[in-house]
Amino acid sequence: MKNLDRFVAVMNYGDFDYPPLMGEGPWPETVERWNAEGLPKGMSWSEHLGLKLFDIDGHGFNHELYPMFEEKILSQDDYSKTCQDSYGRRVRWLKNSTSLPQVLENPVKDRRSFEVILERFELHLEERLPSDWAERVKRFNSPDFDALLLPPAGSFFWTLHTLMGLETFSYMFYDAPDLIHRMFGKVCEMCCWFDEKMMNEAKNVVCLGTGEDLAFKNGPFFSPAMFEEFFAPYYRPIVDVARRHGIELFFIDSDGNFEALLPQMLDVGMNIFLPVEVAAGMDPVALRARFGKRLRMIGGVDKRIVARGKKAIAAEMERLWPVMREGGFIPKIDHSIPPDISYDNFRYYMDTLLKMHERCANRGE
Repeated sequence: MKNLDRFVAVMNYGDFDYPPLMGEGPWPETVERWNAEGLPKGMSWSEHLGLKLFDIDGHGFNHELYPMFEEKILSQDDYSKTCQDSYGRRVRWLKNSTSLPQVLENPVKDRRSFEVILERFELHLEERLPSDWAERVKRFNSPDFDALLLPPAGSFFWTLHTLMGLETFSYMFYDAPDLIHRMFGKVCEMCCWFDEKMMNEAKNVVCLGTGEDLAFKNGPFFSPAMFEEFFAPYYRPIVDVARRHGIELFFIDSDGNFEALLPQMLDVGMNIFLPVEVAAGMDPVALRARFGKRLRMIGGVDKRIVARGKKAIAAEMERLWPVMREGGFIPKIDHSIPPDISYDNFRYYMDTLLKMHERCANRGE
């Protein structure tokens, strides 16, 4: 059974031997620690443990700014470098630490600068395709292809927030709602055009996908009413394209606690959520109890528990077992892996997860 077939079976609550094994992302500092604890340098943890992961393959279509800004270093010292990134932001990176950059300046500050940036959302559809699109299609259609393809569903919040920062973003819904609708309409049109093309030309497409990061620890960055007014009208046409091609799965990557938005998100057609961040209160067991099988999840393994040790890991994985056995859930650590997780604890977590796979395959209780 291919991992792609496993993914579809799990997410549709069908018959599956076990869920596909998803990747886990250790920080560079974590890899450095693991190298001192038994992981050979230059080798990934999956190679060392002899495991085949279920990967995501890229479509390469640009549905954001076109052209993107030139990335360049503006200044640097011994500890940091200040750069212009591809979104036109001025950001400062620390040289010796894995962290998000400090955003010093965003390209959109007011209505006028928003109007200027909208020039980069003109369609230019063919130009937005990757130069190797034909080669990618051949790879997608090969008999041995076994990865997840995610035709884009529009990174609406992510793009807007990246261009403006949270404070300006929040005011723009009141100061320039017409420009937000114009931008979102362009992104929606681009995604509909490309998704139709991709679904016509490529086999093995089973799911839409987007990354939004639309919440923080205590809740979403905007209300359910704002979701209905500004976001749902642009997700729905993209979902309609997918459904015309028989695709009912819609994957969204968002950190934080967005439970307040879940009824609206599910109604729009979003139904697979990652990373199900337990530290933000997104508990897979509680979410399944509230929303039932409409909601599918990837993630949900509390990284703080993995850091605590084997007894805590075993108890937590056993707690998650009924949801995994039921389907609609692929366990993985609920975000990237910080360096407080030892290689020994990580290996024990993986061993425990693989034993759960065996229980699934054997229809174990």
